[in-house]
Order: sequence, then C-alpha cells, then structure tokens
Amino acid sequence: MAPSAERTAASRAAAGRAAGSVASGASVAGARALAWSRSAATRARDGAVAAYTSPRTRQARANVALYTRRAAAGAADATRRGSTYVRQQYERDARQTLIVGGVVVAVIVLVLVLVVSALSGGGDDPTASSGNAGAVQPGIGTPAASGTNGGTVASARSSTATAAAAATLPGNPYSETAVLAAMQARGLTPTLSTDAFACDNPGTTPKSYRVSTNGGEQRVVLLIYPDAAAFGRDWVVGAGRPQYRNGACGAGAAVVYFNANVMIVFPQTTNAGVQSQISDAFLTLP
Repeated sequence: MAPSAERTAASRAAAGRAAGSVASGASVAGARALAWSRSAATRARDGAVAAYTSPRTRQARANVALYTRRAAAGAADATRRGSTYVRQQYERDARQTLIVGGVVVAVIVLVLVLVVSALSGGGDDPTASSGNAGAVQPGIGTPAASGTNGGTVASARSSTATAAAAATLPGNPYSETAVLAAMQARGLTPTLSTDAFACDNPGTTPKSYRVSTNGGEQRVVLLIYPDAAAFGRDWVVGAGRPQYRNGACGAGAAVVYFNANVMIVFPQTTNAGVQSQISDAFLTLP
C-alpha cells in the first residue's frame, strides 16, 4: 500500500474514533440532562404538594375564605343601606320637585295675570295678586317674621298645643301611645306638662312630658308625625344631627333621637339616669 493511502486510512480511522467519542459524550450528556429534568420536575411537584397541604397554607386559605365572606356580607349590607338611603332621598326629592313645580306654576300664572291686567288697564288687580303671592309663602314652610306677627303665631301655637294635649297623637309606625307605653314598660312615669318648647311652624304638635322614676325626673319633648313622609317635610336626615327645614326647632337641645316618624328631644339633661332609661325605651321600640 502506498504511503499516501496509508495516511488517508489512518485519518479516516481517527475521524471515526473522534466522531464516536463525540456521539458517546453527547449521549451521556443527554441522559444526564433528562435525568436532571425529571428529578427537578419531581422535586417541584413534591414541593408544590407540600406547600399546598401545609398547615400554614390551609390556614391562609381559611383566612382568605373568611375575609371574602366578610367582604361579601359588608358589601351586601352597604348595598342595602345605600339602596334605602337613595330611596328615601328620592322620595324627599320627588316631593320637593312637586313643591318647586307648584311654585313655578304659581309664578307663571301670577305673571300672566299681571300681564293681562296691565293690558286691560285694571290697576287694582296687580295689588291684589301681589297680596296673594305673599300669602303663599307660609304654605311652603317659610319661617314667620319676627315682631308682632311672631308673637301672634307663638300665642296661637300655645293655644293649639293646650287644646291638643287632651288627645294623643297618632302615627305610623309609632304613635304617642306606643312611645309612652315603652317608657311605662321600663317603670317610668311620663306626665304631660305645659313646659314651653320653641319650634317654628312644625308639622305636628310638640308634646312636653316630665318623666320620673325613683325620685328622679327628666323633661322630654315628643314630636309624633303621621308618617315618615311628614317627618321628612320638617327634618333633613343625614350624617349627624337632623336639620330643621322651616326655621328653628329645639335649638340648643342637649340630645335628639329620631326613628321613622318620631323624634324625642331632651332640652337639657336634668337627670342622666332617667334620660338614659328614656333613650333605651325609645331606641328599643319594636
């Protein structure tokens, strides 16, 4: 064999051995990588299972479920309260819209009367119309003017309150009888009094009582309205203390409580113990 042929054969043999070595190494590396990946997957799966079933994870899942239930309950309660508030506001706004609409219509009619009177040459009609327009104002809750007229209104209110004292005030859902019965059920003795109570143009007759028990006495004023709608025409209920719409009512009172169609006012605290019992009786009305 020629030397060049021998060298060629030797080169081919060496190349074959190198290729075999590379293939063997690649096979070994592949096997090792496959074994490592399988081991890693097994460890990851075992770790995930252990983490999912650990006491801490179970406690975390329980806490999440508890907080979720509480959040759902809170959202439902907030939705219910919000719905009730929106409905009440809508009812109040609807009534106010009707009142404002009536006033607008009255103004339009008045303007038309003035125009017709001016065109027809009737000089006395505008004066009469102006007088009627002034008379409309108290009907929509405008406070009475101070001075002589205010004193006349106060005297009339006092006489009305005296005449109404003989009959208890009805109301839905709560009447004057129901409120007094709640006090009596707690051993309190309410006695109707003639104590004055300042309130401008109320939609009901304020009733003053002196409530006594065990030698102690506390004055309280009841405002019993026919229903919640009538209550809403006198009072704006929102955050904090109710606000009176028609001027002033019970200004400077120590404590005020309200429920649906009823309000109780403590003008001042003369006996904290009796006052607390009256409040409890009122707040637990059925």
